[in-house]
Amino acid sequence: MKRIVLSLFSVFLILISACYKSKTGISPIQPNIDPEPNQNQECFLDVCLESDYNHIFLRTMETTYQLDTEKITCELINQNPGRGFYFYYIPFIEFYDGDRWVRLSYYPEETQWDEQWYLCAIENSDAPFSTRIVLQTKSIKENLVPGRYRIVQFVGPTKCYAEFEMR
Repeated sequence: MKRIVLSLFSVFLILISACYKSKTGISPIQPNIDPEPNQNQECFLDVCLESDYNHIFLRTMETTYQLDTEKITCELINQNPGRGFYFYYIPFIEFYDGDRWVRLSYYPEETQWDEQWYLCAIENSDAPFSTRIVLQTKSIKENLVPGRYRIVQFVGPTKCYAEFEMR
């Protein structure tokens, strides 16, 4: 009898730990995985490519968004004029769950055909290159709750982050 009770208690503990969810309704398993680094540094345009990626940053267009917002727009900017850079087309989103950043499940419609690296550049230009990144909130599987979030954008061999609040 003691063995049965101990076995049932063990199964109960396993089920409880497997069912852990944060307040956004997500499990601790990260659903979106980091993309493979871009190994192709070739450029078929007359553009100098960025070599260190230390001059690139990401910013959201707003610091606070309403929970019912349909999209979050960011700008990815290279402050090293005339240098093109590679970025992963699909952004990622993370929620700050008290003591750690938790990746949310973000699968927009274009995930089917646009999970790839893009080049941000203009031929024969000395301008700072930038591009807009749009995250469609309807494509986030988890429920958005008030709190701190950040967009994660893969850029060449690095990542850029842009934090914002949801209210």
